[in-house]
Amino acid sequence: MNATDTTTTVSILPARRHLPRFTPTIPDLEIIPRYQFDGEGKIEALKMEAGEAIAVRIYNYKGELNSYASNFLLGSVAEYATRYGKDPEAAVAKAEADGHKLYYTVTEASVISLHHIPGPERSTIELGTIIEMDGHSFQVLLAPNDNLTLVPFEI
Repeated sequence: MNATDTTTTVSILPARRHLPRFTPTIPDLEIIPRYQFDGEGKIEALKMEAGEAIAVRIYNYKGELNSYASNFLLGSVAEYATRYGKDPEAAVAKAEADGHKLYYTVTEASVISLHHIPGPERSTIELGTIIEMDGHSFQVLLAPNDNLTLVPFEI
């Protein structure tokens, strides 16, 4: 561009959803099936605990593996209160009064470091898996922004 040239070249970037994402590798672990059945043909929930780490294989709309947000922690209000030295019964009562969910998942953060930091051992499950925490059954489903939600499930 010279002093008399008034044209400007503008490059337009595609929307963020079209940019390639960083896709960390997921080791080939034994995948726990969505539904496990007992000897009588009834659905049996996978027993898990709040605070347990899970990996979930998430696929994009083309059916391709998208492991962008695959590592999660299961949580409960009571477990969180106990871990931080608070009264779990009071925490559950306050959460119920405020209309909050008592069980949830949170995405684990990634860390880039100079040295290897081992992560927690985790179970790798599929979307739709039925889990049980503290006597309550949930189905693990996809929520917006590659998050997960625990939907109550009656067995």
